[in-house]
Amino acid sequence: MFAAQMQGDLLIKGIFSIFEMMTRVTVDIDNKKSEQLVLGVLKALGLSYEVEHKENDAKTEKPLNKAELAMYERLKKSFEQIKLYQEGKIELKTIEEVLAELS
Repeated sequence: MFAAQMQGDLLIKGIFSIFEMMTRVTVDIDNKKSEQLVLGVLKALGLSYEVEHKENDAKTEKPLNKAELAMYERLKKSFEQIKLYQEGKIELKTIEEVLAELS
């Protein structure tokens, strides 16, 4: 009885593992700098993405200025830390530890 139940449980788990859950998010961005920032975040998180440009997109791409580049780097580092935390590779500080540093 136990072996049959165990085989049934494995079969159910196998069936559910076939159907991977995916979420599709569509973002309309009219600013090339914002697009670069969003793509950088997605890349830092290791997520797959597709970029689809509209036909009438005639804007030229400008490099990020110092402030935008600094913000991009901070966000990239933050998302890398989130990813490491999710993988169990690092521990994050508690709110008490953060507040103690601020005081």
